[in-house]
Amino acid sequence: MDINTIYKELINTYTEPSKTFKKQRKFSDGLLAVVLGSLVPAVILAIVFLIAGTAVGTLLVGMPLKSLIVGASALAGVVLAITVLIGIPISSIINWLIAGAVLWIIGKIIGGQVEIGDFLARYGYLVGAVLLLAWIPIVNIIVLIYSLYLLYMLYKEGMKLDSTKAAIGVVIAIILAVIINTYVVSIFGTAGLIGLLK
Repeated sequence: MDINTIYKELINTYTEPSKTFKKQRKFSDGLLAVVLGSLVPAVILAIVFLIAGTAVGTLLVGMPLKSLIVGASALAGVVLAITVLIGIPISSIINWLIAGAVLWIIGKIIGGQVEIGDFLARYGYLVGAVLLLAWIPIVNIIVLIYSLYLLYMLYKEGMKLDSTKAAIGVVIAIILAVIINTYVVSIFGTAGLIGLLK
């Protein structure tokens, strides 16, 4: 599948989720959807870091060693840009695989009929579509809420569950996400508090 087709299908994930998740996919298509979806925020953030790195250095008019500061600031911008261009797609792939495996297990427990590779291939389009727009302020809230509907449709069409079981799968996923996030926040909060008390 070519890049333009995948970007069109990522947009179609929002407008025609039923059709998107019914379609048989290859694992590599799901992986490519995640990578291409993650490249949009990665490229935008990289550009911001490049501009900011240059701008910070040039604002320091009259400072001693200005050329050294401008060069260091620009270099920092380049390093940050390269880091996000590599880091965002890699972290997106890791999150897709881990979250996808958890969501697949939930779906299997409640009666899903799709193997993990097929599920991950379809789930890649959900993740890619979310990544495509979730970096935009305010829109990200709408995307987050709508992604719950997309997950419902993925369970219903992609795992061949009835409406009730698909809804139960989404509720279980939400509860599990809240528990995990609460646990992670409490661990890091406690570690931070211990660090402050030292």
